Amino acid sequence: MTEQSNKEMIIELRGEIKLIHQKIDTLTNNHMHHFDLDLARLTKFLVTISTILFSGLITLLYRSFM
Repeated sequence: MTEQSNKEMIIELRGEIKLIHQKIDTLTNNHMHHFDLDLARLTKFLVTISTILFSGLITLLYRSFM
């Protein structure tokens, strides 16, 4: 009986390990890709806003000295 229950527990643990491996694979391949896309989109947005603000500041300084 003990040997049979040990085999069943080993089979159960192998299944859980496969499930954990699948979740890690999904996280690294899918979610990280989406995080990368979101970060790229946020970076573009921040660069655009910074450029607009910087050009407005330059225009303001130019007009104040002319």
